[in-house]
Amino acid sequence: MFRERILRSRLMQECREYSYEKCVGDDEIRRLLFTFRQGLPEQTAAVLIAGCVKLDAVLYQKDSRIHLGCDLYVKDSPGSAEWIFYEALCDTEDVSELSMLKILDHAVKEHGLSYTECCFERLDGVKIVPEVK
Repeated sequence: MFRERILRSRLMQECREYSYEKCVGDDEIRRLLFTFRQGLPEQTAAVLIAGCVKLDAVLYQKDSRIHLGCDLYVKDSPGSAEWIFYEALCDTEDVSELSMLKILDHAVKEHGLSYTECCFERLDGVKIVPEVK
């Protein structure tokens, strides 16, 4: 974890944005992981943002069991408010900041991504206007 602490310090200095937020407590995560039930909607357990990449730890249902997986997101420009889903990564059991940083750093290196530069061409999408009822 020493390496992750050094990485965190570096990213906090170099990145336009660095943040970690735990949305679900450890006890609740453990309880849900041992739950067998249908119809549980996906729930974000923790979010780690480091510049142009983001890692969400997500509780999701598969085969009547609850799992905790990691989703990787990227930006198409540093100032963009929106995130683009890049890939679903490994399952995890630990959503601590340093554990998530280790997963994120591995994914960034494996996919040739950057914390500070956006590697994608900006595509103009279609804005969907919510229907008023």
